[in-house]
Amino acid sequence: MSIASPFERLARASGPAAVESGIYDLFKRHLSVVAADTEALLDQVFRLRYQVYCVERGFENAAEHPDGRERDHDDGRSLHFLVLDRASGEAAGTVRLILPQIGSELPVIRLARNTGGMLPAHSTAEVSRFAVTKAFRRPLATSWCSARDRRSGLPIIAFGLIQAIVMMSAVGGITHIVAMMEPALLRLLRRMSIEFYPVGGLVEHHGLRQPGWAAMGHLCQRVKECHRELWEIATDAGRQLPALPGLAAT
Repeated sequence: MSIASPFERLARASGPAAVESGIYDLFKRHLSVVAADTEALLDQVFRLRYQVYCVERGFENAAEHPDGRERDHDDGRSLHFLVLDRASGEAAGTVRLILPQIGSELPVIRLARNTGGMLPAHSTAEVSRFAVTKAFRRPLATSWCSARDRRSGLPIIAFGLIQAIVMMSAVGGITHIVAMMEPALLRLLRRMSIEFYPVGGLVEHHGLRQPGWAAMGHLCQRVKECHRELWEIATDAGRQLPALPGLAAT
């Protein structure tokens, strides 16, 4: 008998009853969000990034990473998280938060060049390397979420990566985040009540990208008001909020 892939096993575990029993509970039962704070976990991060950015998307040149691990010079100043499949331990997604550093601008700020000091330099960090592997990128949310969520096209794994961003922001004392995103992704996130505000116009960075920023407190509050299921996963049912700058516990 063949062994089901993680995608197949998770899909079988969902279905119409999943919405009734709670997407948050289902997420917690099958997936975990963990800090990549050991050499072994960091190795999973870099291997997953190589798979997504070099092999699947061709975003980075695979020849520049002959060991099968995608890294860059900003990794040393970053917090890294993984979303893991609980049953197999397989990494489904990863994201990093590049922390502010005296004397060194964030990559997005360097590219945008026109922030006008609008963001607090000491508590603004950059979200990057937001990656979900192909096996988990298929519409797993189809059987987990409401009709509104299915139309969004955002896989449930990505909700876990958003939780990681909230957790990293709390740990790092971050009040604002910036990111470089494709315009289509910005529109998709907006439909989920995840609002990034543009910083200048489009820039060329592996294709046209829009630099944008968000205030963590406002972002979490908006998601809570408009998309409760996402808020529960993103904040671990509110458990991250007491430590989150700019937002009172509720």
